Amino acid sequence: MRNQNNLQNINRNTIFARGKIIEINDKDCAPSFILFIRNGAGRKHTYLTLRYDPNILYPIKGTNVYIEGHLNNVINSNKFKNQHYFADNLTVVQTEISNYFNLSKSNGFAFPKHFAKFFVYGTVINMNVNNNSIWIELKIKDENDNEVKIQYSKKMRVSDIKFKVGDKVYVYALPISTEKLLNEEIVNFETLVAEDIVIEQ
Repeated sequence: MRNQNNLQNINRNTIFARGKIIEINDKDCAPSFILFIRNGAGRKHTYLTLRYDPNILYPIKGTNVYIEGHLNNVINSNKFKNQHYFADNLTVVQTEISNYFNLSKSNGFAFPKHFAKFFVYGTVINMNVNNNSIWIELKIKDENDNEVKIQYSKKMRVSDIKFKVGDKVYVYALPISTEKLLNEEIVNFETLVAEDIVIEQ
């Protein structure tokens, strides 16, 4: 695992995640896989879709993996900017027993805990406050011109931070997913929820 304390490239947003690959879509023009992240403490599990370069990464269904990647923007036919995760590095994770005893292959079933976290440094370009909702949506442009949508609740500690459009901020967020029924089909929505925000001085 990369030492996150020594990351120097703040120009690009970064996602770190550990979970299990449960589905691979390699027939599409934009290959992707779904990473299942088991959450504890009563939180719903997370399902993240990550695109990848099939010439560089070779995901295998059913494997537990550690991933480093980033978030990109895609402009669709309506000229609407959408965001998706892209996996840059993928490492197969061994069980805790195999790690500790340095076994040659993965024995056992207890893998290191799943997680997902996201970091971005950039400029606040939009704040959407809806009086009928407890959620506030931020849009942050990173140093590579990717626009990142992040939400936080008015009940969260983050809401005490007084920042404005134009401020440069450092953000730590958790990628989460929720399932909703649309046109009699279950659709997975991915969201970034801010856990901490620091205004650049």
